[in-house]
Amino acid sequence: NGDQARPRSVGWYPALAAEWYALTGEKTVIIPEFHSGNPISTWYSYDGITAGAGTTDAVTKIKNCLSFISSQNYEIVRTGYYWLQGETDAFINETVENTVYPTAKMYETAYLGMHEAFVGALKVEGLDKQPYGAILSCRTRTNQPYQNIEYCGMRVAQQYLANNHSDLYLASVEMENWRNASDSVSYQSKKGYAVESTTVGGLINGIHYNQSAYNIMGLDAADNMYDALVGSSSIRDIEL
Repeated sequence: NGDQARPRSVGWYPALAAEWYALTGEKTVIIPEFHSGNPISTWYSYDGITAGAGTTDAVTKIKNCLSFISSQNYEIVRTGYYWLQGETDAFINETVENTVYPTAKMYETAYLGMHEAFVGALKVEGLDKQPYGAILSCRTRTNQPYQNIEYCGMRVAQQYLANNHSDLYLASVEMENWRNASDSVSYQSKKGYAVESTTVGGLINGIHYNQSAYNIMGLDAADNMYDALVGSSSIRDIEL
C-alpha cells in the first residue's frame, strides 16, 4: 500500500541503548509500549486510582521480561522506564465536546499512579538500585516550533514531577531548543556518536519527529541519565 513508500522512524531507543552500552558496558533490554493518540488518563485515571490498559499491559510485559532474564542467569544491573507522551494532553486552546484537557495537578496525579505501577514491576529482588522514571520533554499541539513548546498542564506537571521526586528525572530537554524552523541543529554524544547538521524544520514532523531527531533524543537521554545515575553530576534541576 501507499504507506510502504513513506519513510518510517524507529524511535529514540536504539540510540539510547547504543550510547548506554558505550558508556557503561551494560547491555540494554528495551520493552516498547506504544499507544498512539492516548492521553494520560488512558494510562491511569485522573484520581490516581485506576490503571488503564497501557499501564497494565506494560506491567505484564515488564514482569514477564524480568522473569525470563532471571531464568537465563543474566545479571540485572539497573531498571527504569523512559516516557515520551503528552501531545494529546496539550491542546490547551481547543474545545472538543466531551473531552477533558488535564490541568497540571490532574496530569501529575495520573502520572504518579502509573509511575508507582511501573517502578513496582521493575523492582528486582536483591538489587539495591532504585528503579527510576526518565521523562523526555514533549512537544505540544501545532506545527509551529515556538508554539510547539507552549506551556500547558502536561508540560508543567512533567517538569514539576522531575524536580520533586528522587526517582524521576528529565532525561532530555534538548527539544526545548528546537524553536525556529531554519535554525541549524547537530549533536555529538559523550562517546562520539554524531548526528549531522540539519535544521529544526528537518527534525520535526508536526508534533512528532523524524529519525534524526529521535537519534538526538536517545543519545542525549543516555548521556544525561549516565550523569544522573552513574556520574557525579545531577540533571534533576533544569533551567530553561
